[in-house]
Amino acid sequence: MPYDEALANRIRGALAGYGKVEEKKMFGFLVFMVQGRMCLGVRGDEMMCRIGPDMMESVLRRDGCAPLRMRRKTSLNMIMVEESGMRARKDFEFWINLALEFNLGRGNRHVPEGRKKRSRE
Repeated sequence: MPYDEALANRIRGALAGYGKVEEKKMFGFLVFMVQGRMCLGVRGDEMMCRIGPDMMESVLRRDGCAPLRMRRKTSLNMIMVEESGMRARKDFEFWINLALEFNLGRGNRHVPEGRKKRSRE
């Protein structure tokens, strides 16, 4: 699974101090789990951000951003950011903060219609 090591290092630096951060290789990505939840990822030279469905429409207007597509499905809560969309430090920080806000905040508890939360019994 090839990924941009420099981008992975930028993400590592941005996540320093956010509690337990794990790195896992899954779905063709190097995924960054923050407090046990998928938050960010790297595939090639693109960054994946888990942002939640409420933010999709507004962020898709930004340069270098597109919904994550896996096989023939389009994600409702994950986006891919091209290098051009995060070249500037303020843009990179925007995406990191947006993903962390969703991951650490209430947004992460969203359950799409038709899906039930799993019982933890």
